[in-house]
Amino acid sequence: LPASLTCEEARTYQPPVATYTNGGGGVCEISGTVEGTVTRPDMCGTELIITYPGFVDKCGRQVAAKTCRIPVELPPVPEISCPSLPASLTCEEARTYQPPVATYTNGGGGVCEISGTVEGTVTRPDMCGTELVITYPGFTDKCGRQVATKRCTIKVELPPGEVISGPELPESLTCEEARTYQP
Repeated sequence: LPASLTCEEARTYQPPVATYTNGGGGVCEISGTVEGTVTRPDMCGTELIITYPGFVDKCGRQVAAKTCRIPVELPPVPEISCPSLPASLTCEEARTYQPPVATYTNGGGGVCEISGTVEGTVTRPDMCGTELVITYPGFTDKCGRQVATKRCTIKVELPPGEVISGPELPESLTCEEARTYQP
């Protein structure tokens, strides 16, 4: 039997036929095969159990059932992926930006798959901030393991720079006008 199985391998594993013998030879030998039945674990189960049933041999004696256990690895812990986000936002866009949900998956298939979506929370920059941060919170998966929080960022462009505009000034002043000029 294998030393262990992955979650996905455990879904389709077929046990070999077991052999039995009394160790005798010739007409005294009692031997044969017996098929096992499989009890498969759920997604978070830790072992696959094979039961080879007991039976009565040719001499009327009870042969005990045999149970074999194969450790089953838990499926991988899911990871949250940042969704498709804009490369940058203007300062004004950052004030009202609502992020899309993020997806998470463990890459498993069938009953070994753990996937779904998670909502993010936004930390908005101040007027001079350079990034908007979206935090997709971690959680406990179906197997009781912690899924890590995912932090995604979007560059925020600074607002346009200030331009000082002064009052209209005369194109030229005489020497006398310049001494008393008040803008």
